[in-house]
Amino acid sequence: MSRIPDLGPNFANLGSVLAEYELDQSVVESQLSVDGKTAKQAQKDQVEYPYTYERRRVELKTIVDYLKLQLDKKRAELFQRSVENYSHELSDRARTIYVEGNSEYLLIKELLLEVEEVYQLYASIVDAWVSRGFALKDHTAIIDNGLQERVF
Repeated sequence: MSRIPDLGPNFANLGSVLAEYELDQSVVESQLSVDGKTAKQAQKDQVEYPYTYERRRVELKTIVDYLKLQLDKKRAELFQRSVENYSHELSDRARTIYVEGNSEYLLIKELLLEVEEVYQLYASIVDAWVSRGFALKDHTAIIDNGLQERVF
């Protein structure tokens, strides 16, 4: 389910949407830890949580792509405005400075950076779950083979 409609007009709700993601990721360390968990519980966590975080990562990627689209749209509007409103010919560099210095453009760029930061965090969480899966598999193999007491 897309979160784009949840952003609201002019991205007014983006802060509350990102707060949900930040709250969700605040418990990931305890979920990733196997300390004090039975093998059955650790295995159950390995099945449940990676999907949740991957789904959230995909939602964030959609928001990132949407903001990039909005940024490109704003760039095109501002470029067109610079062509229509200036009686003298502006160089490409002058137009770029005009566009990238616009406050509306900069606001969208800042929002994009914020969402990309949370997206990258979720990408690292997904990677951590993959690594945990391999470590859990190795740990289970060690127990199955009776090697847990062996010193290497």
